[in-house]
Amino acid sequence: MDATGRRRRFTARAGALPGLATARHRGRFDDLDAAIGNQPPPGATTAALVDRLRNHLKQLSDITVADNGFPPTAEMTRLVERGLPLREEYTPAAYRQAVGLARRLAFVTADLIEELIEARYIKGTE
Repeated sequence: MDATGRRRRFTARAGALPGLATARHRGRFDDLDAAIGNQPPPGATTAALVDRLRNHLKQLSDITVADNGFPPTAEMTRLVERGLPLREEYTPAAYRQAVGLARRLAFVTADLIEELIEARYIKGTE
């Protein structure tokens, strides 16, 4: 799926899950939208966006593996493993490369959120 298709899927998913717009999740979705929405993030805020996306992905990865009584699905494990090198990657100084990293982090984070909601590890509505 190309980036436009993923943006549409993310937008549709976020709109279909109104409970995720609560204060608890609003920051995550604002950051996901900033990274993979229709407009690229402003250059002055891209490094901070990358840091926040790293934190979101780490928190969600921790939720995924937190309880041995409820092991993650194969897809969750794949997404957590895919996110590890992204979380450790340095933030490039060049704007385009930093935006690319932000988008890669956002896509993995959005996919992990979807998997966690489907498996009921986190709530989609409150």
